[in-house]
Amino acid sequence: MHSRPCRNLHTARRQDRWPLLQAACRALEMLEERTLLNSAPVLDVIAAQNVPAGKALILPITATDADGDSLTYTFTSSNARFKVKQHTKNAWVKMTVGNYGDLTFALLRDIAPVTCDHFAGLVAGEFYDGLTFHRITDLSGGVGTLRQFIVQGGDPSGNGTGGAPFRFADEFHPEAIFSGKGQVAMANSGRDTNSSQFFFTTNPTRHLDYSHTIFGQIVRGFDTLTSLAAVQTDFNGKPLQTVTITRAQLVSDVTDTVITIVAPTSGTSQITVNVSDGHGGTATRTFQVTAVPDAPTQNEPPFFWPPLRDMMTGVAQPISINLKAYDQEHDPITWNGQFLNGTNAYALLEANMLTIVPYPDYKGPIVLRVTAQSAGSRTDEETFTIAVGDRKIKAKAKPFTAVAGAGNTPFDVALFWNDDPHAKASQFSADINWGDGQVGPGMIIDNRNGTFTVRGLNAYRSEGRYPVYVEIKSRLGATRTVKTFATVSDAPLTATGADVWGTQNTALTSVTVAALNDGDPRGQVSDFTGTIDWGDGTAPSAASFVLASAGRFNVTGTHTYAAPGVYTITINITDKGGSTASTTSTATIGRSTLVVSAGSAASVSEGAALVRSGSFTDSTSAASWTATVDYGDGSPREQLILNNKTFNIAHTYPNSGSYKVVVIVTDETGGQGIGTFDVTVSNVAPTMTNVGGDASGVPGQTRRITFAASDVSPADNDAGFAFTINWGDGSTSQTTQRGATSATHVYASPGSYTVSVQAIDKDNGTSTAMTRVIVISPAEVQPSADGTGTDLLVGGTAGNDVIALEPADNNQIAVKIGGNVVGYYAPTGRIRVFGGAGNDRISAHPALGRSVEFYGDAGNDTLVGAGGDDILVGGAGDDSLSGGGGRDILIGGAGQDTLAGGSGEDVLVGASTRYDSHDTALLAIRSEWLRELSYAARVDHITGPQAGLNVRYFFSRRTITADSASDVLRGGEDLDVLFASSASGVADVLTGRQSGERVIEA
Repeated sequence: MHSRPCRNLHTARRQDRWPLLQAACRALEMLEERTLLNSAPVLDVIAAQNVPAGKALILPITATDADGDSLTYTFTSSNARFKVKQHTKNAWVKMTVGNYGDLTFALLRDIAPVTCDHFAGLVAGEFYDGLTFHRITDLSGGVGTLRQFIVQGGDPSGNGTGGAPFRFADEFHPEAIFSGKGQVAMANSGRDTNSSQFFFTTNPTRHLDYSHTIFGQIVRGFDTLTSLAAVQTDFNGKPLQTVTITRAQLVSDVTDTVITIVAPTSGTSQITVNVSDGHGGTATRTFQVTAVPDAPTQNEPPFFWPPLRDMMTGVAQPISINLKAYDQEHDPITWNGQFLNGTNAYALLEANMLTIVPYPDYKGPIVLRVTAQSAGSRTDEETFTIAVGDRKIKAKAKPFTAVAGAGNTPFDVALFWNDDPHAKASQFSADINWGDGQVGPGMIIDNRNGTFTVRGLNAYRSEGRYPVYVEIKSRLGATRTVKTFATVSDAPLTATGADVWGTQNTALTSVTVAALNDGDPRGQVSDFTGTIDWGDGTAPSAASFVLASAGRFNVTGTHTYAAPGVYTITINITDKGGSTASTTSTATIGRSTLVVSAGSAASVSEGAALVRSGSFTDSTSAASWTATVDYGDGSPREQLILNNKTFNIAHTYPNSGSYKVVVIVTDETGGQGIGTFDVTVSNVAPTMTNVGGDASGVPGQTRRITFAASDVSPADNDAGFAFTINWGDGSTSQTTQRGATSATHVYASPGSYTVSVQAIDKDNGTSTAMTRVIVISPAEVQPSADGTGTDLLVGGTAGNDVIALEPADNNQIAVKIGGNVVGYYAPTGRIRVFGGAGNDRISAHPALGRSVEFYGDAGNDTLVGAGGDDILVGGAGDDSLSGGGGRDILIGGAGQDTLAGGSGEDVLVGASTRYDSHDTALLAIRSEWLRELSYAARVDHITGPQAGLNVRYFFSRRTITADSASDVLRGGEDLDVLFASSASGVADVLTGRQSGERVIEA
């Protein structure tokens, strides 16, 4: 082997080239050795195949390579009319089914890219782990000799009615039909309703062609598939025993491949498969393919090819759509269409050309459903949107990184714009499919430069690379879908050492040496491997892992120390996702001749004393001993008093938990004996000590209660308590954050309500309830917040209320609700009215001469001020607000509102603000607006950055949330300031403007 490359070494010596040639010889010898040792791949036998005439067959090809080399394939056909297409760049999935085995399949991205993205993301996100195969059935109905079993799973509800929280469209391909075995396809409940459910086929199921998206092909595990198909089921196909997907994971497969064979209408071909390992190893197989007549009854349904996408056109601008559908048998296609969101256009259909003519004044989305029908009433349909009068959304993807288990984290996923200089964030919405089985809304961030950012919150639970789909929508119908990627690193591991105590020559069996925290709360014991170096010179041993709670594990091992002493234990842990953790702990080992008996395990309540006695024996000649005890709760180690080799221990545990008590007896030479026992300290529930706060109020008014509790555990007191509050009005109970001392609530109707409060400590111990009664009246006078007078408050109901304030005798105010006087009141301070839900009318008589504050809340409300300096807030709904003769502040809120300032210098805001329910802020802004300053100065002060009496409260684009409705803002006789939107399609209408008035873009 060495003779030929080295035969001229003596020549090299003469030419002083010995070192160079010697190195070359070594390299060549290594190459020869590699060539001689390389194992050729083994290509598995491929059976003869029948392909439906003029159609296609998806076929797996498998091989093995002893060296683990990546294999490459080439295919040749003896009949050029038979085409062989290899599916490359596949992702691979291995699905483990408990008690049955593994299924390995390729995801065919080249025929169903979006479907493969969603499925791979669900696999990476561990969505399928623990789900079941809920349906195993023979679609042939027992007719014929060929059974057509499908094995269906992927439903979190386990019964076929559920799925992931999203839906996506079908992806059909002319060459993807159910003519093979082991095909993987999406289950659905109709067109374009794919989610997470999928199924495997055992044999051709041709009646499913172009009804279900084929996206994968099993390559290994056909024996597992056969076993699954044989599972006994009830008459609905539900397995009589649970069949669980214990794990689904993305894997690498470098030896197998998948091909599609496209056949002509007749004939045969010999297909030759060549496989190479790249190092000279090759293998070849040949198999026959025959084009066989399709079943006479097999007529494939048509499908749109390519699919219809959302479109755009101008106002009153016709748009023509060339409808195209693929039909395997070339049957004639008939077309039909339907408007789904009202009739806002004319439609003209000539042959396959659909023309849509929007109505002249219409701007917005036109949603259509178009149907393609061929022979046999087989159909396909597409739903799409035509945006009329909108601008095209342009966007860029923003890839991002994340850490698994980090909790809800904000991510910027897309940047977009539409070339409208007046575009506002409120015109757009976004939905984000995070790729891991979770979806959520996107927040639209105005970048103040004509662009917008889509930001969302997600908590990735597992490492991997996830496809993220962002759908951006405009109010007028324009859409844009952006695909980006999230690269998620493995959740971090943290480990904390747990000290160990024992006796020489006595095995420490399954002793806990560390606590492991996994940032992924779904971590499993099988995710981890580890080693324990016991510190005594012996070889490290394998660590074991025991689940303690979600994301928390105990690291255990078994070891026997041969000699007493103190040893440092080193623990190294690795997660399957790549994260690692290391920690150390200490093992204190006593001598076997000094035996300490501290007793068996004990249980006490927190705050109660643990009291017991113990003893020890020593078979050596030691003359004196000392003893200490460590109670395991962080308190200082205590010296014990010994009495004839006995001792007493007493301790009060301030907090619940599990603790190990360690008693160490030491002789005069330093030799030690160790005794331990475990203590379980149970939690004691806290005690409510007070419930105070408001005892009365009106509907719509925020009411506040205060509360306090105590606990026998100092640790629970220090951690603070959460409180559960039942407000007594049938609303959902409220639970506060830990440490809260008060909570607020708004009652919708008059009545007497008993509020019940319970305290919850950090260990979830719950107190008995303490109560307080709050009486809610239609109207009442309350002390002013500043203590200088009294305020009148009036509240409506959830219905359509008519509330009127009228002057009465003796400087009183008559409050009428529904035309009936509910009382006469003489407040010296503010007047506030809360309409509540419903379409309310709230008004103040012009002769009242007082400033009022009216809050409409939800519903289409009418608010009419008086002659004072009023604050009118419409809330959600289409509201009408009318000021009086003072300097009023009118805020329309969400909806299509009409604001009329009246006489006086008024502030009109068509949209919602940050302060709609923040009366302190509104009063501060009004105080500044009422100052005796110039109009320009007051406008500057309430818009910032300069402030006066309004301190930090301003009306600006940061505090005003523009809506998608067009409001009408009508000024009055004096100089008003109008906060309005001029965005395309949602511009507010401004009337009654005076020269010199400011209009500020909201």
